[in-house]
Amino acid sequence: MYKSLRFLLLFPSAVFALGLLAGGCMTVRTEHRIEPIHITLDVNLKVQRELDDFFGDLDAVSSARRQP
Repeated sequence: MYKSLRFLLLFPSAVFALGLLAGGCMTVRTEHRIEPIHITLDVNLKVQRELDDFFGDLDAVSSARRQP
């Protein structure tokens, strides 16, 4: 009975100690670069279409007034 209790206490401790040893040997190398970001933005606005329609209607009305 004491052997199984001893195993239950020592095994997690041994695994933890090995984890610390293995973790101490690891290195992490990081690189930081600052690069410019190029963004191309193509936007088709609904407002532009509505403005074109509105001014197109005004142009049609003004051209109709010019011709008697």
